[in-house]
Amino acid sequence: MTTSTPPPTSRRASVPAGRPENARTIHVVGGGRVGRALVDRLRTDGAHACLVDDTPDVVTEAMAAGVPVVEGDPTDSVVLERAGLSEADAVVAATTSDGSNLLVAQLARTCFDVETVLVRVNDPDHVETFRPLDYETVCVTSNVEDALAGRLR
Repeated sequence: MTTSTPPPTSRRASVPAGRPENARTIHVVGGGRVGRALVDRLRTDGAHACLVDDTPDVVTEAMAAGVPVVEGDPTDSVVLERAGLSEADAVVAATTSDGSNLLVAQLARTCFDVETVLVRVNDPDHVETFRPLDYETVCVTSNVEDALAGRLR
């Protein structure tokens, strides 16, 4: 069974106008467990954090929790523009796809002039691909491996 994706104009968004005074604006692209937990933590720490994701259940859950969210393809520059990336102090590319994260990082830097771009890298073999591009990376696999090995010493 094939489901159709609504056109961008019918996609949902719950991004409040304005932001708290002196709060950093951080966009987290990818609302899985890591992305959603990060948005919640950033908001608790006083940042204006917004989530961008294309999974209807993720968007519905975030909206119900009062999290600013934009629904749409996170690799689409129109969706990222609607999310307000041009106003972002930082962008975190946190999807489960290294290819998508690389594209989001490139769009954030080149189209929206975001200086601080952090990238979740899922496959440790891809870390070297990101290194010359001057993005800060966090390799999920390597960090978990290090944490587990450290506890076994």
